[in-house]
Amino acid sequence: MKMSKISDDRASRDTQPVPTFGTSPNLTARLKQSHCDGLLLKDRYLIEGELGRGGIGVVYLARDVQLLQRRVVVKALLQDSEDSTHTSWFKRKFEQEIEALVRLDHPSIVGALDSGAMPDGRLFFVMQFVEGVTLRSLARGELMDLARVAGLLRQIGGALSAAHDKGVVHRDLKPENVMVQTLSDGEDLVKLIDFGIASVKDSQFSTAAERTKVAGALPYMSPEQLRGQPEIASDVWAMGVITYELVTGHLPFDAETMVQLHELQSKGPERHPSAFRPDLPARAERAILKSLSFDPRQRFARAKDLGDELSRALIEPATYSGQVESAAQTTSYAPETARATFKEAESTSVPSAPTKVGQTKVGHSGALQTDTPKTPKPSRIPGILIAAIAVAIIVIVILLARQSIFTNRQTAGQQGQQSPQPPVASPRLLNYSLKVLAKGSSQTPVELPGKIIFTLGDKLRFSFSSPQDGYLYIINEGPVIVNGLPQYNFLFPDPIEIADNAPSLRANQQLSVPKEPYWFDADNQQGTEKHWLIWAERPIVELEAVKKWLNEKDGGEIKDANDIRSVREFLNQNYSAARPVAEEGEHQTHLRGGKDGMLIYPMTVAHR
Repeated sequence: MKMSKISDDRASRDTQPVPTFGTSPNLTARLKQSHCDGLLLKDRYLIEGELGRGGIGVVYLARDVQLLQRRVVVKALLQDSEDSTHTSWFKRKFEQEIEALVRLDHPSIVGALDSGAMPDGRLFFVMQFVEGVTLRSLARGELMDLARVAGLLRQIGGALSAAHDKGVVHRDLKPENVMVQTLSDGEDLVKLIDFGIASVKDSQFSTAAERTKVAGALPYMSPEQLRGQPEIASDVWAMGVITYELVTGHLPFDAETMVQLHELQSKGPERHPSAFRPDLPARAERAILKSLSFDPRQRFARAKDLGDELSRALIEPATYSGQVESAAQTTSYAPETARATFKEAESTSVPSAPTKVGQTKVGHSGALQTDTPKTPKPSRIPGILIAAIAVAIIVIVILLARQSIFTNRQTAGQQGQQSPQPPVASPRLLNYSLKVLAKGSSQTPVELPGKIIFTLGDKLRFSFSSPQDGYLYIINEGPVIVNGLPQYNFLFPDPIEIADNAPSLRANQQLSVPKEPYWFDADNQQGTEKHWLIWAERPIVELEAVKKWLNEKDGGEIKDANDIRSVREFLNQNYSAARPVAEEGEHQTHLRGGKDGMLIYPMTVAHR
């Protein structure tokens, strides 16, 4: 994605391409023949084969012949003759799935593109084709790297909370319904799929009886879901089960019936995760066990809270327990052992020894006192001796005072010859978020912190704030090297709107880039890009010199090789020292730090 074009939000989006995901060399081999092969739906979607089926629908791979033969997925309701369990409940749940996907607009949730009816009258809808594997296939029953698990869970939690905010509870969260695409830079992109039995608040298709119907995958169903009362906490529970499974290779509860599972759940996991995974941080284990609380009120309130906590906890040292530990404790990974050791050390005290002659102690007033042996008072000292001692003390004090004055004057003279030291610059503070409007969406834009995965036709707007005045620069670095040089696009500040030497961001003010109602559009260049955020106390000469490229003709693209080298050299020389600490909040990323009144932060944006 190349951020070079600004468009008006009110413009039509119908002509823009839709997100695509690459093809897999093994995809054709996985297809099954079906009686629908070769069927053209709505004069647009050509079915090529069957990908799979469940209790409600059958999923086909198809091509959009009207849009560059891009691959899509068509999900159709099963025919009565194909499944004897096909009832009116399943029909309404299929309609609810369409309703749910229309409501949801999130980078980590598969998107619905179209809908219609098969020639025989069955409903179908069209979704993005996600190139990747299921989380089940990715894990392969092995212990996954904790850092990778952290990234996956953070995305899953964010996607679930986005669905919950729209009144949608997934109810069937399991590794088979989490798609993972490994991007070219090695990062994972998560997509939640299969909202076939989701609960949709205020749905036009559901009834109270349908909401209490027990449905889901047994190992991942929460206690309340087993009783026909699914809620947001049920998805949090399922996410906890998945986490337990990813880090240990085992399920927390091994049951064959709903009654047996409910009984085991009431007792809690028989073995804590660290029993299988000694390198699991204690903080992560506490988060997993909290998500598996039998009482839903004791779990995390939001799936995003669980995902964020796990993403932080899973990359901490295994011995971290939230307490100061002794060297002896750090040799043991088991939380129970560590806690027992800490309590034992805490309760152990050294017996107090009898007070000895000359021993220092604390008196009732809190002042230090010294016990000394009582001795007879000395005989009176002659007055003339006392006078002599007093005179000697006065002379010594005068001599020391003169020496001190001389030393201070000498030091002051030396300091006066030195150049004054510049004041130490205070840390730079900057908050930013991203507003994303998916292609063709009429919903409210999604506000996100941190990294983001873009698809063709999506729109982006930055939002910044800071408690400080300062000079903000945004430079986009494309994924392709041309003639040995990177591609740079200067996005902000606009030299026409902001005068030279004037702060581009004022303290405690909100800044949108670009201004509403405009958005940045993506072009068709795929890859992972950097958006360099440079937040400085003073104007930066090297960057002020390239503001000229942000004009109507060049659109911000830096075309002069010397200017490109100047920007590259500036970033290479300053980035390591001026890199801030980044902390992600619910909607914003908070940057703090830098050096010499400047911070530099590369915000990555992947375009697929």
